[in-house]
Amino acid sequence: MTGTRLRWVTRTITAFALFGAATMAPASVSSAWAAEPKLTIDDVRVTEGNTGTRDLVFTVKLSASSSRQVTAAYATGGGSATATTDYTPKQGTVTIAAGQRSATIRVPVVGDTAHEPDETVEVRLSNPVRATIADGLGIGTIGNDDAAPPVLTVTTAGNGVGRVVSQPSGIDCPDDCRESYSLGATVTLNAYAAATDTFTGWTGACSGTGPCTITMNADKSVGANFTDPTPDTSVLHVWIDGWGSGTITSSPAGINCHVQYSGNPYEDDFTGSMTGPCEASFTVGSQVTLTATADPGSHLNSMDCGTYASPCTKTVTSGYNGVYASFCPDNNGLCFSY
Repeated sequence: MTGTRLRWVTRTITAFALFGAATMAPASVSSAWAAEPKLTIDDVRVTEGNTGTRDLVFTVKLSASSSRQVTAAYATGGGSATATTDYTPKQGTVTIAAGQRSATIRVPVVGDTAHEPDETVEVRLSNPVRATIADGLGIGTIGNDDAAPPVLTVTTAGNGVGRVVSQPSGIDCPDDCRESYSLGATVTLNAYAAATDTFTGWTGACSGTGPCTITMNADKSVGANFTDPTPDTSVLHVWIDGWGSGTITSSPAGINCHVQYSGNPYEDDFTGSMTGPCEASFTVGSQVTLTATADPGSHLNSMDCGTYASPCTKTVTSGYNGVYASFCPDNNGLCFSY
C-alpha cells in the first residue's frame, strides 16, 4: 500500500511539472508582452556651420523603464539632405540599459558656406527587442546659416544695340542680365556694340568706357549705354487746305510750307499754289513743333496735331506722319473747315 501511494504521488508531481507549468506559460507570456514599454524617437534641429561637423542628436525614449536591456536597430536615409555631402550616413543599434529611460543617436552634419534651403534627414527605428515601437521616425533639420550670395544686375540702354558679357561667366546681357556670385568675388564686364553702333559708357557701379571690374561685396547694378550714330528717321508731311493763305514752319527746322490762294472761290478764276519744303525727315521718337502764321487777310482755321491750334507738337513715328492745316479768308464765313 505504501509503495502504491508513493508511485501515485510521484506520478502526480511529474504530471504537474510537465503539464501544469506548460498550462500556466501562455498567461505568463501574454502578461510579459503587454507590459513591454514603447519606443519613440524625437525630431531635432541643428545649424550646419561653415566648417567641420556638428551633430544632430536624436533621443530614443522608453514609455517606462525596464528591468531588462532594450535595443532597436536604426538607420539614416530619406529627407531632402544628401548623404555624405550634407551629413554622414549612420546605421547600427541603439541600446537603453536596464533601469534607464533613454539613449541617443548622433548623426554628424557637414558644415559648408553655400546658401541653401534648410534640409532634412530621417532616422528610422526597426527590430526592437523587449519593447515595441510607437514612433519610429525621427526627422532632423539641418538649418542653413549662410547669407544669400550677392547679385549682379546689368541693364542696357540707348538707341543702339550691344551685349555685355562677364568673366567669370554668368552675365550675357540682354539675354541673361542677372547672376549671383560668391561673396568677395571679382567680376569683370565687357561691352560689345553692334557693328554700326557705339558703346558710350557705364552707369551705376562702373564708369568710363573700358572693362568694368567689380568686387561683389554686396548686390551691384551696372548699366551699359549703346548709341546708334545714324538713328532711324521718318518723313513728316504737311498739307495745307482752305481758301486763305499762310505758312507752316517747324522746329527743328526743315518745314517751311506756304499756301497762296487768289480769286473768287465761287468762280473759275480761283487758284491756289503750295510752295515748300512741305515735308522733312526727323529722328524717330523726336518731337517737332509746328507753327502756323496766316497771311494778312487770312486766319488759321485748324491744324490737326493734337491741339487743333498753333503751335502744336507732333511726335515722329516710324510709320506715316502727316499734319493737315487750313487757312480761311477773314471775310468769308463759308471757308472750308475740317
